[in-house]
Amino acid sequence: MEQDAPEAWMQAVAAEMNLSETAFVQRGDDGYGLRWFTPRIEVPLCGHATLG
Repeated sequence: MEQDAPEAWMQAVAAEMNLSETAFVQRGDDGYGLRWFTPRIEVPLCGHATLG
């Protein structure tokens, strides 16, 4: 994607997937980052297991 997805879109996708967490990759100034959403909220996870 040319730009980061809107937070509302990521939350809607996570709700549709209905998994415990859905991860999204976002481009940052110093590389890439990950954001996780449950079907209801965004959660602050570290990402080691996702990357592993």
